[in-house]
Amino acid sequence: LVDSALHSKRRAVLLEFKQLLEKASSRDEYASEHADEIKGQGEESVWHHFLKENDWLLGLNLDIRFIRDFTDEVSVGNPDTSNRDNPKADLMGLSDYTVLVELKTPNTEIFTQTKSAYARAGTWSFTSEFIEGFSQCLAQKSHWDKESKGKDLVNEGEVLSQERIRTVDPKTVYIVG
Repeated sequence: LVDSALHSKRRAVLLEFKQLLEKASSRDEYASEHADEIKGQGEESVWHHFLKENDWLLGLNLDIRFIRDFTDEVSVGNPDTSNRDNPKADLMGLSDYTVLVELKTPNTEIFTQTKSAYARAGTWSFTSEFIEGFSQCLAQKSHWDKESKGKDLVNEGEVLSQERIRTVDPKTVYIVG
């Protein structure tokens, strides 16, 4: 009985996910319904909230099965005194180890309209937005590897133990679409 109830709930979440992907009006409705909970503005904030509330979507589909929680907009670098040059990951998965997640909306173009002069035979050319997102992931991972020991790991106002949640070659997940 519990399994069938869970299955029904997850099916409903998947249908909501499909609506959010396909219809901008669904994203607007979701943003209105959860306005007091969503941090930030824009479509990416809607996705942050939805995926954080339904963390099983990332955990089961990305082979990161033991993530217990996600935290939004995580500072992974060491900013200067005016808080600039501070890379932020969209989400950080918290389990025994940290996982960085970078999100790009469904409007992100992956391929260019025409093939680049530098593209190899049988390959495609990527848009700068897509490649810059990939570069962003690499930079976030590098910054977190270097800076994590000197930072408090905070989730919803609570400082978490870095003995329990470790950073050892963190996975970085890039989700586009």
